[in-house]
Amino acid sequence: MELPDLIMMDILSRLPAKSIFSCRRVCKSWRNILLDPHFAKLHLSRAPVDFLLKSEGTVFLAELDEESCISNSDVHLGRKSLMSCKTCNGINIGLKEIELCSSCEGMLCVRRSKRWSPYHVYNPITGEHVVVQQTVRASFMPIDCALGFSRRANEFKVMRFLVVTQSRTIVKGLEVDIQTVGSNSWRSIGETPYWPHLSSISSPFLNGALHWICYAAQMILSFDFDEEHFQPIPTPSQHFDNFYHTVGLGSLEGRLCMCYHKPHSTDPLDIWVMNNYGVKESWTKQFVIDKIIDAFPFQPIRYMNNGEILVLCGHHAAICYNPLRRSSRYIKFDSSKSTIFALPHIPSFIKLQK
Repeated sequence: MELPDLIMMDILSRLPAKSIFSCRRVCKSWRNILLDPHFAKLHLSRAPVDFLLKSEGTVFLAELDEESCISNSDVHLGRKSLMSCKTCNGINIGLKEIELCSSCEGMLCVRRSKRWSPYHVYNPITGEHVVVQQTVRASFMPIDCALGFSRRANEFKVMRFLVVTQSRTIVKGLEVDIQTVGSNSWRSIGETPYWPHLSSISSPFLNGALHWICYAAQMILSFDFDEEHFQPIPTPSQHFDNFYHTVGLGSLEGRLCMCYHKPHSTDPLDIWVMNNYGVKESWTKQFVIDKIIDAFPFQPIRYMNNGEILVLCGHHAAICYNPLRRSSRYIKFDSSKSTIFALPHIPSFIKLQK
């Protein structure tokens, strides 16, 4: 007796992306279910945060096997445990030339390193992409970009950060332009109220906003993609010395997290959790991780099914921390190549273009 399509969709939506591709080849009815837009939305709502690994011009999706992570030993993610991502269909550049700039809601923003090259919003699971052309602004120099999503408008938006230069010297603060993907039109947001540290990791997207550390101001800056405005987020009351080197941002179950660790020391890694978004008094030091590797930045990613916490350590490794045993295990990426680069990412089958 066959299961109803809705029940089968519910079951299949819990599978990892690699298994879903295999299921498409089982039978026509399964393929139709897996190509249904409702399936893509259901899968995205349940998909855990995994990693994209870029090495030697190839991008891989590393889906963590919960069973292997339950063991007490370290986990090594070799090439056999990875899924090769699809290339950007129609993009006349190789993956070796692109930079992984930002990940949001299953999509990536990638670019060439050349200053005014276009951005590409790209789904590494399906290969679908949209080109976001740059418009040159005299006396301005773009230095970074980021991808966000407006739930109200159901639209992806690309931010670009620019500085005003004169004879290669920065003479003005950081400005931001934004473009709704598919609109082909940039609009100015103006200067940022603080200068954020722009990083492809440690800038989590949650509550409809991207978040960055502002080292000089010793605070967190957020950008809301519905309202298109910046907002400061308070940090914990505890004084953070050596702020520049020791702070990273992440999220756990939709709550903003802040990591604090003194570099080149035996001090533990403290993870603070903001239990009530935007409320300074709701910060709680929730986890203290001993014997941490000397990496930067640290970014809490997610809870594993066994209650452990997954934390990305720089671009080359991650740890699973067990708060009950107060022990850590390392998840090591294939480090045989020096060009490895890791980026947190949620795999998605959502169609990018309407």
